[in-house]
Amino acid sequence: MNMYEKIYSILKNEKEPISTKEIAEKMGIKPGRATLGLLRLQEEGKIEGAEINSKLHWKIKEIDTKREKLEKKMR
Repeated sequence: MNMYEKIYSILKNEKEPISTKEIAEKMGIKPGRATLGLLRLQEEGKIEGAEINSKLHWKIKEIDTKREKLEKKMR
């Protein structure tokens, strides 16, 4: 499992958004390295950031089911 898959797996198993620091601790890596992975997953549209108490936390991006259904109909 690569770093991106690990980050995604951690976020998938969390009920609430978690911070970069928490993700780094769970993975045993430095927060800077976790940030790089998080930003890549965000660029890919898989996760999103949420500001909580003036700090950035991460969560799996919610799928817009209405948009997804419309896209399927248009294919």
